[in-house]
Amino acid sequence: MSHAVTIWLSGLAEKQLTKTSLKQACLAKMLKRADIYPIKATDFEARACHLFHQKCVIPYAVSSAQVELTKADPRLFWLRVDPVQLIPDRDTLVLIPPSQLALTEQESLSLLDAFNQHFKQDGVELIYGSSSSWYLSVLQAVDIQTTSLSEASFKNLHGLFPRGHAAPHWRKLMNEAQMLFYTHPVNLERRERGEAEINSIWLWGEGALDMQKLVPRSQTKIWGQGTYLAGLAHLAQAQHANTPTDYQAWLAEADTNSDISQHLIVLDESKLDTGDQSLVKFEAAWAQGLINGIEQGKIHSLYLDLGVSEGFLIEPKHLKRFWRWVHPLSKLID
Repeated sequence: MSHAVTIWLSGLAEKQLTKTSLKQACLAKMLKRADIYPIKATDFEARACHLFHQKCVIPYAVSSAQVELTKADPRLFWLRVDPVQLIPDRDTLVLIPPSQLALTEQESLSLLDAFNQHFKQDGVELIYGSSSSWYLSVLQAVDIQTTSLSEASFKNLHGLFPRGHAAPHWRKLMNEAQMLFYTHPVNLERRERGEAEINSIWLWGEGALDMQKLVPRSQTKIWGQGTYLAGLAHLAQAQHANTPTDYQAWLAEADTNSDISQHLIVLDESKLDTGDQSLVKFEAAWAQGLINGIEQGKIHSLYLDLGVSEGFLIEPKHLKRFWRWVHPLSKLID
């Protein structure tokens, strides 16, 4: 069985590359001989939907809600409303994301219940997704533009709060939530234990889905961590699995399912310190196997996204371009 494979090194774009990156022989061979195509999509959701051949960008809240909630109508307007800590820093605030707060399920449910009781008369009711993720849905679209949690985390929040005509309403709601949470028993107990407080909420990932623009991908499988990718697969009627450890692990599983011939593999590079480390790891775990797969007919099409402004398409005939010697990544290195 032959596969069409797309591999995305997500998070690599933010990392520094040096000449060490150019020395990965198998990766260099593929990139030098590939056809090159421009990529305009920049943020995570846009890039994921571009690589998954969708006609529109599926909002983060819409996609993740498909996985974390029992019922989540994608045609409604959804928001993620995550519990966070805001720390004063001179004349502004810094956001600490829920991943750093060790919020338990019981604590999260208690804060959410207090929020819903307080805002009941306003018709605002949050839905529990997990200890670190809450949701809000409304029937009509809201004029609000937010900053994603990943972009706001550990950052000075000046200029990152919600924007748009509806922004004042949601800023007021965030301020009231801060006052409500400050005296909540969950935070009183966490203060006594010397733990970080959950003293605010962060709104992000907003939007609704135009179902007519959704492209079904029933012969495709997304391999990657996180609720967004799992939700994206669910919406497009595709399969989903966590990221395989290396090429051989992927191939062994991919060859067992004859119904799936197209694969989007998302490798999360955000936890590695440098771009060099990412590409050294990719060389060892994936690059040689991918070349072998192309030469052996296991892969008839390979598309590599390294997070730069261009994508690289490699087909069996391309490997014969021995005369190409300029490394495409060299222009990114000082």
